[in-house]
Amino acid sequence: MKYIFAPVFLSAFLSANICFAQDIGKSEGGNPTADEEVVVVTAKKSDTKVKVDRIVYNIKIRPDAASLDTSDILKKVPNVFVSATKSVTMNGGAYVSFLVNGHPVKSSIALNIPASQIKQIEVVSNPGAEFSSYTQAVINIITVKDFKPGWSGTTSVKADTLKGHRAGLDITHGGIKWDFNASLSFSHLPEDMKTVGISNYDSSQSNGYDIQNSNINQNASFDFIRSNAKWLRNFSDSRNLSLEFGISKNLYRNKTSQSEQFTGNGIDYQEIYLMHQRFTDLRHFGTLSYEDNKQDDYHLTSSLNFNLSNWRSTTGYDGANPRTSWLNTDYWYSDAKTDVEKKINDNKTLFLGLSNFIIVGKDNQSFTNYTDVGQTQNYLLDYSDNHFAAYGQMQTKLKSFEVKYGLRYELISRDLKNNVGSISGIKDTNLLLPSIHLAKTLNDENKLMASITLRSDIPDITVLNPAPVYNSVFAITRGNPNLKTAQKLQSEISYIYDNKAISINQRVYYRDTKDDINQYTILRDDRVYETSYINSGTSNTYGYSASIKKKLSNKLDASFDFEIFHSEVTAPSSLSDFRSLKYQSGNSKININYNPDKANAFTFMIRYNGKTYGLGMDSSATWQNEIEYNHNFKRGISLQLNLVNFGVSESVTNNIHGEGYTSAQRVKTPSRLVKIGLSKAF
Repeated sequence: MKYIFAPVFLSAFLSANICFAQDIGKSEGGNPTADEEVVVVTAKKSDTKVKVDRIVYNIKIRPDAASLDTSDILKKVPNVFVSATKSVTMNGGAYVSFLVNGHPVKSSIALNIPASQIKQIEVVSNPGAEFSSYTQAVINIITVKDFKPGWSGTTSVKADTLKGHRAGLDITHGGIKWDFNASLSFSHLPEDMKTVGISNYDSSQSNGYDIQNSNINQNASFDFIRSNAKWLRNFSDSRNLSLEFGISKNLYRNKTSQSEQFTGNGIDYQEIYLMHQRFTDLRHFGTLSYEDNKQDDYHLTSSLNFNLSNWRSTTGYDGANPRTSWLNTDYWYSDAKTDVEKKINDNKTLFLGLSNFIIVGKDNQSFTNYTDVGQTQNYLLDYSDNHFAAYGQMQTKLKSFEVKYGLRYELISRDLKNNVGSISGIKDTNLLLPSIHLAKTLNDENKLMASITLRSDIPDITVLNPAPVYNSVFAITRGNPNLKTAQKLQSEISYIYDNKAISINQRVYYRDTKDDINQYTILRDDRVYETSYINSGTSNTYGYSASIKKKLSNKLDASFDFEIFHSEVTAPSSLSDFRSLKYQSGNSKININYNPDKANAFTFMIRYNGKTYGLGMDSSATWQNEIEYNHNFKRGISLQLNLVNFGVSESVTNNIHGEGYTSAQRVKTPSRLVKIGLSKAF
């Protein structure tokens, strides 16, 4: 039935929107030139480009928005949802990959790029052959390459009532042959959380027991430092060479007091302990790239990107069962790629590309007193990953349709070794991934898009390592070296309508997955619950998202985005309590912008995320309100004021992890927050 539902649903959606587009096209007509605010920018309609396989948003930063970063911009991008913790989702929880100028980067780096450095944001909801196999959705950040003549820059500071603060400096210089850009930013984000939970183990277990009245008070903070410098050498109007390097550092500190009451099966005692955690992540990154763009003929880009990372983690517990653990991870990765876009004639364009991604790393872990008192265990994992890829795509016009079809080949070689002898050797994976994208322009204001792609979800290196990781005295996590690569078939239809008064962006999607990778938890006979990973039988997700933006007047506009989707997972019969997993989810956001004059701007934002899961998962909801006020003073000085969440964020979780173990949790996070920011342009 699910295979019948998807095409019928998509066909109905397509037919309804064709009729809707024709009616609106007749009533509105014309080719508007009025200004429309896109994301955090004021831009004409032409600044939003709808391509056959993606939507491109040109970014023009307001003078009063110097303290913004990528995460702030994405809050206003249609059909993209950003949580209070900077988690980015779209297309039914699809894995979102972040690229900077086409190169993969960690989300912590991408989301903290100063907005002043961003030129465009490309949103690819159903990636084709151009992108790596594991991507289900892509956000590609294109940075500024050409700067205004002479020296210019901005400096900004921001503070809030929860003792958070941020400071940034951005400097640029534009010249005929040389361009230069450098930035430095620092942010400190405190986090306070209170948790009340109840965990129940199935009493039918031979050594079963209950954990009741688990109370947690957590005080945490997150520090992020990022600096980068970029040089651009212009050889001509069409050719340039750029060099960029930078350093970023994440520091997470957490102090948690926790008490747990253990009862059942002859056990009745209370454990009170204090947990200290410290995570640091130091990264050095850089990119060397060459671009040759001959208009109406070809576009060549060739680049080399590298990243060195040092991750350090320590965790200690003081209490009845004192224990400590630490993790040292050192790795580097590099990717080299060349892309060629060649225009064959007015109707055909050829895309070719080669890339090679290499990652080499070492994880060294130590656990003390997590099993028997006085026992110390050490685990070492050495790994290397080599991803070679070649792709070809052809974009052509067939009557009134634009068609872009492609094929991607990937060869993935992995070498994994650990010191306990449970995993060792090289494993190769060959992938052949086809894709097709279609677009039809009905008139100047209406466009339909459709696509079908095949993607693959390759198990992460860490989930393949079967050596146990001790989360507590009673809980461990171990990987599964026998995991198979999941295959994801994704289909999507979009309808886009845009005129001077209203814009509508709708999307229907369906994703069918074979051998989907899922996490599960079981209770062992020794009263320890173990979390691992498994390939489920099948998984399918279908949903609908829409973004509607209405210009109410020359000074006022409003937008409403929402997404609803349903997912269902079937697991092997060997897990009796994990045979089926069904859940529904909804995301929504409202943005109301009021600009009474050039000096003042108001934005009211509401964001909501709710999830209702079936067997094996949880139910939760988060709600966030925010009012933002911006004022431009003379001499380039700007004020930004934010009032966030007049209330408390609350998440309620009910879990059935697997056979013999259930839990319920309520989390409250203080979120009454006032932010004040000042920036100065010079």
